[in-house]
Amino acid sequence: MTAAHLKLMAALPADLRDRSGRIADRFHLDTPAWYDDADRTPHLTEVADAVWHDRTVRMRYLRWAEPHETSRTVQPYGLVLKAGHWYLVAGAGERIRTYRISRIVDLHVLDERFTRPAGFDLAGHWETYLESFDARRHSGEAAVKLSPRAFDRLPHLVEPVVARAARRTARAPDERGWIQVRVPIESVDQALPEFLKLGADAEVLAPVELRDRLTATLGELTRLYGAG
Repeated sequence: MTAAHLKLMAALPADLRDRSGRIADRFHLDTPAWYDDADRTPHLTEVADAVWHDRTVRMRYLRWAEPHETSRTVQPYGLVLKAGHWYLVAGAGERIRTYRISRIVDLHVLDERFTRPAGFDLAGHWETYLESFDARRHSGEAAVKLSPRAFDRLPHLVEPVVARAARRTARAPDERGWIQVRVPIESVDQALPEFLKLGADAEVLAPVELRDRLTATLGELTRLYGAG
């Protein structure tokens, strides 16, 4: 990545090089979240070099599904940095797939070169991929009543896809001003802490299993803090 940056700088006219240097002196991008370390990416330099020179790579990769370790020969189209995590967007056969760089076990850059698809838009592909990923990940739905305060603060408390769904499905406020919405969830286990952090500003109506789990958790908390 450093080599690519130096090549870019060398290609710029002198006045733009000076301006780029002034920007680098005054602005720094620190992408990882406060409480989350960035991935370990020992193969990032090799992948970046392959992306830069349109070189095919062969890699061993750890995926989530069984069998976990698999071999892939891919055409690396681009790199994406998302919240401190690096991803490779690559052609694999007739499809375009996304691989997390930190899950690459071993990688070899081959002599074979490839031609990038005409008109391939990395940013556009990534946006479409995220939409598809969210649709696959959120296989369930919850009906929730939110206080006016929680509804207004929702974009700061939950994922953007959840906040957008709440805005899209919001019903007219009831007599207390509370607003009923429908939001996507991955599972009851995933949704439980997400709704707990909304405290008394949210009431889950469905699914029943999630409501029961919240009730049980709140009962345990009451016994724990009421014991003193």
